[in-house]
Amino acid sequence: MLPLREALQALPPNAPILACVISTDAVPISSAVTEQTTEVGLVIGPEGGLDDADLRALAECGATHVHLGARTLPSRLAGAIATSLLLAAAGDLDAAAAAPPS
Repeated sequence: MLPLREALQALPPNAPILACVISTDAVPISSAVTEQTTEVGLVIGPEGGLDDADLRALAECGATHVHLGARTLPSRLAGAIATSLLLAAAGDLDAAAAAPPS
């Protein structure tokens, strides 16, 4: 666990940052990353949402506000759902299953 500003600084250069928020200006997460990328910064706030300081830090880094659909999820589930939606949008869940590691 890192404070948000430290975590943002630790991201690879040019990695898109997606901030899951409850906001009318948020876009569906599945449409937020339009190019194939292997590295994405995904920000899930605490229960009750991100505070103003967090939102300012994200804005300074050029984060895109995204949503997970017409529902509000507990933060303990939001990361798994968001990751699944990103993988599905990239077509990664349509590929054949890889062989188990030996």
